[in-house]
Amino acid sequence: MFPHNADFADLTVLPPALDALVDAAAALAATAVDDVADPDLRAAAASEFEASGGPFRGES
Repeated sequence: MFPHNADFADLTVLPPALDALVDAAAALAATAVDDVADPDLRAAAASEFEASGGPFRGES
């Protein structure tokens, strides 16, 4: 099943893939810093999460 195959695995170690990995990690880290530093952002995120159904959305 794509993308879980040997050809795809070979691509994951090429420089563009590693660059994308670093970019994604930096974005996640920046998001974490924003979350820790801004209590209003945390409250807004928590409110939106609860409004969307919380941790059990879609489960019956």
